[in-house]
Amino acid sequence: MIVEPIPYSTRFKNYIQEIKNIYVYKEKIHIPFLVVVVGQACTLKCADCANLTPYAPTESKSYDQNKINKDLKKILEVAEIDLIQIQGGEPFCYSSLDKLLKELPTDQKIRIATNGTLIPTENVLNLLKERKAEVRISDYGLPQYVEKVKNLVEKLKQKEIIYSLYHFTMRDGSWIDFGGRYMLSEKNKRIVDDRYWTCSFGRNCLTLEDSILGYCSRSTIAPKIQGYKYRRSDYLMLDKIQNKNIFRWNLVNYTYKKHPMKCCRYCHGMKGKMVKPAIQLQD
Repeated sequence: MIVEPIPYSTRFKNYIQEIKNIYVYKEKIHIPFLVVVVGQACTLKCADCANLTPYAPTESKSYDQNKINKDLKKILEVAEIDLIQIQGGEPFCYSSLDKLLKELPTDQKIRIATNGTLIPTENVLNLLKERKAEVRISDYGLPQYVEKVKNLVEKLKQKEIIYSLYHFTMRDGSWIDFGGRYMLSEKNKRIVDDRYWTCSFGRNCLTLEDSILGYCSRSTIAPKIQGYKYRRSDYLMLDKIQNKNIFRWNLVNYTYKKHPMKCCRYCHGMKGKMVKPAIQLQD
């Protein structure tokens, strides 16, 4: 079934209210949720990875921590973020995770999204406890990962760190096939629009990766893997805007005037078939 997008009148009303909040009431931009990708390096090679992580180029495996913190500081100067989710790849194999956590504001709510295969360093564990951060563990429900997840959970309990088990979008452990590396471009605009407006990720998972702000964590890496160019209207390039007021204006426009992206042509969205989770690619 093809759905109609959120009515323009509704989106425009929300946009005008946000403009009033910023320029009349002098409030910051409100961002409910921001994903921060620290790098695409991962302990697993999942065949149906939504973010195509096994195919990420070498230069995307780990991003500069100072650059990430600089970008976050730039956003936080003009916006309030309810929750920052740090993810990869696998964030617990990111060597500068402790430095990244230390430089985030002490009152910022943080969540780490992990596949549960690694126990972080003692330093990172102590920081997570100190910051009252949540660790969200992906529960694949597969025997080969049970022991590793159990070990991580025990360590988090010992440290009195908040944690949760994530059962994915359908709540039953199954994954959605968002489309592979060589997925062909969809030419029908109506189908592409439908993919976006029915996709909870594209509408709700604003993502920062390598100084690029995109509507979801697939959109920020997919062009490098699937072989098409970044369309500037689909992203906010943080390193291209230096003036604070101009950046604030661009950020509110970007977050409140959402639209289907070029990457939606190369992604099934929530319309993909259901598949078994974490099936590993063979070397």
